[in-house]
Amino acid sequence: MINFFDDLLDSLGQPEVTYDRYFWWPFRKEAIAHNKLLSHDVTGLRKETYFLGILSVTNNQSLASKLAEQALAHFLLKRSEFVVPNEVHRLLARLAQKYPLVAISNGNVDTDVIGISQYFSHILMAGKGNNK
Repeated sequence: MINFFDDLLDSLGQPEVTYDRYFWWPFRKEAIAHNKLLSHDVTGLRKETYFLGILSVTNNQSLASKLAEQALAHFLLKRSEFVVPNEVHRLLARLAQKYPLVAISNGNVDTDVIGISQYFSHILMAGKGNNK
């Protein structure tokens, strides 16, 4: 994500800034201080952290909101860029034939994208209304 933010934000503000965890940490703490419920919604927390950090660079709420959405979409896409091994698919298929399976996630992986949604009778994801 550092390279993503370098590309996204360097032209807008402070090119000498490194958008690493040390940059984002104070904005994460600020987001939780303003909304304690975000401590249980890692995706919502990430989005608000991105918004606050980008706002500090751009000083433009509308632009910060738009770029935070783009950053979150990029993160979620990258987070789901892996292949579930065939052995796992076979195991989940066998288990789903015998038991109702429930997936519980912090919301950072899209079970449709990684191809495992069909095995679960319920998919519970952290955050507001993110259950499938």
